[in-house]
Amino acid sequence: MRGSPCIPLSRQSRQPRGFTLIELLVAVSILLLLTVITLLSVNFALTSDRVKGGARQVQSYLAGARDRAIYSRQPYGVRLLLDPNNPHQATGMIYIGSPELFTDGQVTFDSSLTGDVTGRVVMLAGSTDWVTWAGRGLVGPGSRVEIPRYSGNWYRFASTPITSGSHSLVVLDHPCADLAGSSVRVKYALELAPGVLPGAEPVSLPAGVVIDLDGSKLPSAWTPSSFTGSYSGLMDILFSARGVAIGDVAAVGQIHLLIADQGDSDKWTQITGRNSGTYNPPFVPANNPNTPDTLTVENDQILVSVAALTGRVTSHPVNVTNTTAPANLQADDPYLFAEVGEVATP
Repeated sequence: MRGSPCIPLSRQSRQPRGFTLIELLVAVSILLLLTVITLLSVNFALTSDRVKGGARQVQSYLAGARDRAIYSRQPYGVRLLLDPNNPHQATGMIYIGSPELFTDGQVTFDSSLTGDVTGRVVMLAGSTDWVTWAGRGLVGPGSRVEIPRYSGNWYRFASTPITSGSHSLVVLDHPCADLAGSSVRVKYALELAPGVLPGAEPVSLPAGVVIDLDGSKLPSAWTPSSFTGSYSGLMDILFSARGVAIGDVAAVGQIHLLIADQGDSDKWTQITGRNSGTYNPPFVPANNPNTPDTLTVENDQILVSVAALTGRVTSHPVNVTNTTAPANLQADDPYLFAEVGEVATP
């Protein structure tokens, strides 16, 4: 019996070779590059989400104050809280209520004046100082005072209180018949600025998000007289029982709060300080590829706006169009979308 034919064995397969050092370096480099790009994208997305979240928080807080004013049928509002480390940024809010009444005092006509003076009155010596109150933002032109107390006769301050000797003087908007003699002293009720609601706790914006006050459109009474100055500590956005904005906001018709990344806000604050001989807010930078990276806005900016006539609270992106770039670092009309709508692009 013949044996089975021999089947030649196939050549043994070669073992797979390893990566060379150059191939490993190239692969690692590509991996690192993709990781960096991913991290940058995630960080940008997170920052954008924080800014958007901050804008929603501010809008919701203001709308909540308006709803509360309508429901309770008395003024309610929001006070912006300055960042203790940067008086050009607000990083928190707190609810405020209707104006407080001061009733522990008397007034009299200023007999030292001659001629037909329309109701100038003087606080008695030893009483609370109106000038001090004015410095704290509690009273000023437009403040309401009832003379005498419980009479229903209300007047408004037509001037800022001034000091005369040991008294505080102020001019009323119309004559007060109840002060028709230097010996007449009557009690009064003075409306102070709105106060923080009992039990109200301040609410902070998301970490790294601020209200950039230099880039916001605000009442002049809130802004500092110089760049090194501080914004007012009484930035009150108050709504009436009808839901319309009253107080400082009513005086300007509409305000715009710029919600921004703190890094961008810090950067532009420094540029404003270097480039401005005089303080002239608002200052809103435009995205401009022709300027160095240190001068561009890296993250989203959102405006939260309050219309005085309706009390409506809305949010819009900033219009960053800059036709004079790179010489001018400001947007032409940053509030365009908030005022006429986003469809009206230039």
